Amino acid sequence: FTNANALESHHNLISPTPNRGQVNSPLPPGTSPAPIHTPSGPSPLLPRHSQANGNITPDGATPYTNGNGNTEKDEVKMLEEVRALKQLFEMGMMDKGEYEARRIQLVNQLTRTSHNTPAPTNTPTPSIPSQLPDPRLTGTERAIRHRYDAKKGKWCHTATIVIIEPTPFAEGAMRKAFRMRDLSQEGPASQMVCKQFKDPSEDRTTYFREVEMQMQAKEIAERFNQKNPPKKVDFVTCFVMELVDRPPIPNSTSGANSSPPLRQICSVEYFIDGKYEKHNNNFGYKNEHDRNTPQAFSHFSYENSKFQLIVVDIQGVGDMYTDPQIHSADGLGYGKGNLGVEGINKFFSTHNCNPICSHLGLTAINPKPPSDCGTRPQLMAHPNNVYDSKFNFQTDPFDILTNSQQWPKS
Repeated sequence: FTNANALESHHNLISPTPNRGQVNSPLPPGTSPAPIHTPSGPSPLLPRHSQANGNITPDGATPYTNGNGNTEKDEVKMLEEVRALKQLFEMGMMDKGEYEARRIQLVNQLTRTSHNTPAPTNTPTPSIPSQLPDPRLTGTERAIRHRYDAKKGKWCHTATIVIIEPTPFAEGAMRKAFRMRDLSQEGPASQMVCKQFKDPSEDRTTYFREVEMQMQAKEIAERFNQKNPPKKVDFVTCFVMELVDRPPIPNSTSGANSSPPLRQICSVEYFIDGKYEKHNNNFGYKNEHDRNTPQAFSHFSYENSKFQLIVVDIQGVGDMYTDPQIHSADGLGYGKGNLGVEGINKFFSTHNCNPICSHLGLTAINPKPPSDCGTRPQLMAHPNNVYDSKFNFQTDPFDILTNSQQWPKS
């Protein structure tokens, strides 16, 4: 066969079948097997099988020896390089001319032959070096992206190639943040932030719980926007990534039998540029500016969920939020920051309903005075409820939340 079709032919030649000239019965003693011929001569890719190295010759055939000097391990490795090269070409990371030149080079290394296609007259044959370093691939590593669909409650998985800067650009008490590029994306969509816990023994499920929580908050934000508030809100799309090429970490388990090591993972989200601001936290704090939109969104999340959960710890750039915390009425799930009913009560102990709360038809709790400035809807959905004294509860917010009869039914 020729080098041009070597890639397609070699896969079939690694594991020959009887119809390629093999004889299922052993040859007489002292007889050598006849070479296998193709239209262009003997194949240099005969398989290597022997009883000595533990490989079993298929169908009892006489073992073949390789005449080109490559071991089976070498050929498998080079085939993987050819497949990876094709994937990079399909991703648009090289043009067709470069792809063909590098593919022919790999095939020639695999077959220990040279390209026999005659060059055009007066056109010198290009000299291809043994290695072609591509600066675009410097620092790349393989990764598996785990994305959560909050509406379906399911995870989906895709492979990608990323570049992660070795030095963090930000650092908190528990995590470090690194700049990252996802090469499956283009333009600003490729700019991401990779977050890893400082403690390598951190429970892996923590990464997945945080992604589930943020994507659930994003789905609640979509319902909030359907009410046509003056300003729309959103949460940054995030996911978990397994870093395939990095050294695995030990899997600490109890008992005598240790489990195999685990791949390193991280949480990843799209990079948002701008001034970062925290509007409230998970224990009653709120920003001194007390913007109407983020506070109304937290209030909305509680009543829209039929009083089962509330989204707090609202922070981000403008009204593009990230890293929320959810308190649930039963105190279950949503990580270590879920303070249950106590966390819900803490939010309402400092919350002052604003015109957006009224626009959304939410129960008025400690309304802001009419003179207080802030974003207001142009047309109030429930004008009779705005700052009406009958909605200005004088009781303790804790009593309001623990007595379900004081809440309107949805």
